[in-house]
Order: sequence, then C-alpha cells, then structure tokens
Amino acid sequence: MMEHQKHFAGMPAESRLWTFMADKVLKQEDLDVIHQRAKQFLMQWNAHGDAVQGEYAVLYNQFLVMVVDEKQTAVSGCSVDSMVRFVQELGSELQVDFTNRMLIAYLQHDRMEIRPLPQFKQQVRSGDIDAETLVFNPSVVTLQEWRDNWLVHLPQSWAGSLLPN
Repeated sequence: MMEHQKHFAGMPAESRLWTFMADKVLKQEDLDVIHQRAKQFLMQWNAHGDAVQGEYAVLYNQFLVMVVDEKQTAVSGCSVDSMVRFVQELGSELQVDFTNRMLIAYLQHDRMEIRPLPQFKQQVRSGDIDAETLVFNPSVVTLQEWRDNWLVHLPQSWAGSLLPN
C-alpha cells in the first residue's frame, strides 16, 4: 500500500477530492499554519447552510489534499469557490503557489521532484525520466481515483505521450 492510501480511511470511496501542489517544499512553520487554518476552515465550511463533511491531508510536505463526503452534503459552485479561495489565501499568507498547473511532480529514487513542464519534457527526451518513473496525477477527482491513480508510472499518466515510441 502506498503511503497516501492510508489517508481518509473513514471517507467513502466516491468522496470528491481536490489536490493542490505547492510550488516549493513546505517548512514545518508552513505545515503548522496549514494545519491550524485547514481545521478552522473545515469547521465552518458549508454548502447552502449545511455543514460540509470534509477532511484534509498534507503529503510529501508539498500537497494539500481536500476531500468531501458528498453523501452528507453535496458541494456546489459557492462552496467549492470558498475552498479554492481558502487555498489561495493560505498560499498568499505562506508565499506559496498552490495552483501552478505547469509544474510536474514525480518520484525519482524515492525522492519527490518538481519540474516546470518544459524541463520535465527535456528530461523525458534525455532519458533521465523514463517509463519506470512514478508521476503524480493531479486530475483525479474522487477518493477512489486518488487511491488507485494518484501516483502512477509515467506511461499510465497524462505525460505518457511524452515518452519516445
């Protein structure tokens, strides 16, 4: 079992999920702020007046993962917007960008690495990153997808098309 699969054990597999990747490794002080602010946010998060049943985790000192049990309360535009606003405000406070989709995260020699997309493509072309490289998949939207497909070998990821034929 991958380390990330141990999180959110009490949440249903079909729970909705968002993954936000910081553009830098978070320091302990950053993690302390995230834990404090995320707990506060989750306590007051609601959708149309109903409390949202949510959880969060910080993984690899770089990913903030938010999960919602929509069996309890469905989230919609306004409640999703409030969560995104929370993450943006958190990023502003910590001077971290959680929304840069041009950064690619992967594991190399059991160490997480992040590269801008052009540099990632170059490393694939040069063979520094190959079919055995595990890539983080930011497009998963349910807890089950996240458990099964968040960390996949390069050919099974969206970036598999970058591999030479």
